Amino acid sequence: MTQPERKEHLAEVMAQISALMDERGISQAELARRMKTDRFVVNKALSLAVDVRTSTLVAMLKALDSHLTIEPNAQPDVAQSHNN
Repeated sequence: MTQPERKEHLAEVMAQISALMDERGISQAELARRMKTDRFVVNKALSLAVDVRTSTLVAMLKALDSHLTIEPNAQPDVAQSHNN
């Protein structure tokens, strides 16, 4: 996978995380609180201003009670663990 392809996939994941946050009414500050980190970290990750670490992505998903599903030849899909 090329760097542009990787960034495109990550942008799609972050867009889905943002949409899930909006759907649940969770702000960046609240997500950061749940992750036990600074809002700056969340903001930079969501805007792709930094290379997002796997540990940051996992922490975001856990804080949203969600998981990431990856299928061959498919776009990444963030799925909710259970309906709210």
